[in-house]
Amino acid sequence: MKTDELLDLIENLNSEMYDILQYEEFCGFAFRSSGLCSAINFLSQPVWCSENDEREYDANYEDEREPMEGFLRRRANEEIAKISRLTF
Repeated sequence: MKTDELLDLIENLNSEMYDILQYEEFCGFAFRSSGLCSAINFLSQPVWCSENDEREYDANYEDEREPMEGFLRRRANEEIAKISRLTF
């Protein structure tokens, strides 16, 4: 995926979360790049890196990997599940 496509996807996901949570400055997903590799974090936890793309291979998809949006949603839900186990 191209950088501009990743940024659009992250913007859409963050907007969707804002609509649900109504946190004015909430930014769940964040994109960063060194110019050589790119990474996406969710709540400061790494969920994807261009150097180690963990999306599942599936011949049903055009590029043979699961779509990025579905992957990011799945990884975000995994992080939310970890956080939800915390009690104080």
